[in-house]
Amino acid sequence: MTPRETEIYTKFFNQYKKYSDKWIKRYGGKAEDIMNKRSHKIAKKLAENENKDKVREVIRKVLMTPPANPEPEEINSVDFISNVKPVEDSTLNSIKLSIPLLIRMMEYAKEDAKDDLDLHFAAENMIELAKDNKTLSMKDYAQIIHNQIREMLENKKTKLIK
Repeated sequence: MTPRETEIYTKFFNQYKKYSDKWIKRYGGKAEDIMNKRSHKIAKKLAENENKDKVREVIRKVLMTPPANPEPEEINSVDFISNVKPVEDSTLNSIKLSIPLLIRMMEYAKEDAKDDLDLHFAAENMIELAKDNKTLSMKDYAQIIHNQIREMLENKKTKLIK
């Protein structure tokens, strides 16, 4: 038993002892054993509920805390495009996407991408994946937004650790 469970157990067992004559009248020779088991069961349950409440509170604090830097840094698109490495295969001038991936990429552009830089990285990843002239599908989605997924997970980890 944890120290908290022991504390709760002792509290309930001592309470039951005050009324031991009623317990003995009701349960006979098994009264102390039943008081012990019931105190133990209540202590475990109450301590478990307290732990759940603590976890809920930590999660609530993490979710309610705004990000450290809510405003994304301004990116000059002209500078970014001029510094982007050119695609090695100059014959690639189109990419084939499945309809579900096309819809998901439009949703990503509207809802999930934080700024233009995220979209540029996704476009570069799509170009790289489409080099073999294959049609990109939802199977490729995680690779397309790979950097953003890693970033989101790292942000969640650091928030949970705090």
